[in-house]
Formats: sequence, structure tokens, C-alpha cells
Amino acid sequence: MGTAKTSVRDNAKRDGQQVAGKTGTSDNNKSAWFTGYTPDLVTSVGLFGEGAVGTKQASQQVTLTGATGLIAYPGRINGGGYPAQIWATYMFGVTKANSKFDLETDQGAAVEPDFTPTPSATVSATPSPTPTKSPSPTPTTESPTPTPTPTPTPTPTPTPTTSPPATPTDGNTDEPLDQFGQ
Repeated sequence: MGTAKTSVRDNAKRDGQQVAGKTGTSDNNKSAWFTGYTPDLVTSVGLFGEGAVGTKQASQQVTLTGATGLIAYPGRINGGGYPAQIWATYMFGVTKANSKFDLETDQGAAVEPDFTPTPSATVSATPSPTPTKSPSPTPTTESPTPTPTPTPTPTPTPTPTTSPPATPTDGNTDEPLDQFGQ
């Protein structure tokens, strides 16, 4: 687990399909992603650590290290692991294996310009303005009078309400790969 080589290139469901992609992991392992494409589709999968509701870190970005409990110490999640696995499971299920890349185009940056710009040989007649010096201010010996800072009025913090998550009725589970027999 860990490189896109295992999750994508050597995936049995790839069936020779042409693919390209890039993994990524942020500082402190707070997010991991895989962005890839086939001739038919471009898809990105990103995982982001977020503190659990009801904890001190609620709604804060936290490390993904050890998030699943399934990866040996140090339990680091990276873009070539779970994000690439999810990407491959999805992509190889919805795209065609026999598609070929056709990078020929008549649009965008890949097209050579049909003209070559030529610089003018004449020099501009408009002169640049010459900067003028302004006198520097005379220093004073008086100290500025401090301005009092107003005291803010505290606002009461609303108490958050929580309810248990709804149980899926469509057979989905918390394991994204279960539905694909992974």
C-alpha cells in the first residue's frame, strides 16, 4: 500500500487501459489525493483529516496518520494508497479499456501560433517622467497621545445541537470499496 504503482498500474481491473496520474500528500499528513485521467475521464480523489465532532479539534484540519488503523506504524496515509485505490476502483468501473489517447488538437496551448509577432524598430517618443524629491518631514519631540481601546461586549456562544447520523437505507456502508468487492 502506498504507491500508485500497486493501486493503479498493477490493478487487475485496469485491463491494459491507458492512464496517467499524480499523487500528493500535504504537510503533516493532513490531506492526501490522487488525480488521474484516462482517454475518457479526469477524476480527483482527496482525503482530508478533520477533527471529530465533540472533541477539542472539531472542525479543525488534523493529521490522517493512523486514521484507518489498518496501516502499520507510523500509519501514514498518502496519495498512492487509499486515494489511488478509490480512484482506480471508480475509474476502471466506468471507463472503457480500449480507448486511446488522442493528443492532437486545434485548440489551446498545444497549438502553434499562425503568425510571428515582429518588434517595432522605432523608439517611443514619449519620455518617462523624472521623479521629483519631496522634502522629508521634520521630526518632533512630542510623544503621540494613546487612544483608548474600547472593551468588546462578549457575545454568548450558541450551544451546538447534534443528532446521530442516519442509517443508510440503500445498503451503503462506511467502507468505500465494499460495494466493489475489494
